[in-house]
Amino acid sequence: MVKEQRDRSIWFEEAVTSPQKTEWSQAMKDEIDLFKERHVFREVEAPRNEKVLGTKWVYKLKKDEQGHVKKYRARLVAQGFRQTQGVDYNEVFSPVVNYVLIRLFFCLLVGLLGWLDLHLDVKGAYLYGDLDHKIHISIPEGFTTAARKGLVA
Repeated sequence: MVKEQRDRSIWFEEAVTSPQKTEWSQAMKDEIDLFKERHVFREVEAPRNEKVLGTKWVYKLKKDEQGHVKKYRARLVAQGFRQTQGVDYNEVFSPVVNYVLIRLFFCLLVGLLGWLDLHLDVKGAYLYGDLDHKIHISIPEGFTTAARKGLVA
C-alpha cells in the first residue's frame, strides 16, 4: 500500500524560483492587494523606539476533489511570537470550536432536513478582526525595493 504524500511547506525562495513562480507571485500580489483594499496595510516610515515584527509567507495549494490544483494561495503572517505580553499586547482571546461536532451537526441537518450542502470561501475573513493598537510589520519578501528602504507596514 502506498502512503499518500502530504503537502509540504515551501519557502519564499522556492516559490519564486519554481516553475510555478508566476502563480505564486500572483497569489502574493493578491494578498497584498487585499490588505490594501481593506485598509489594514499601509507603508509608513519606520517608527523610532517601537518594535517592528517580521513577516513570513505561508503557501498552500487549494485542490479540487480529484486532487487537481485549483488555486495558489499565499498568506502573509506576522511573527507575533516576538511580542511580549503586557508590553505589546494585553490579552489573547481565540474562540475555541470543536469542528468535529460542528461538522456532525451540519451533516445531521443536511441528512435529516434535506438541506442543500454548499461550501464557500470568505476571502480574507481574518482581516475583519479589530485591534486596539497599531502593529508595525516589515515589508514582506518580494515587495521590498530600494525606493521603499526604511519603510514598514
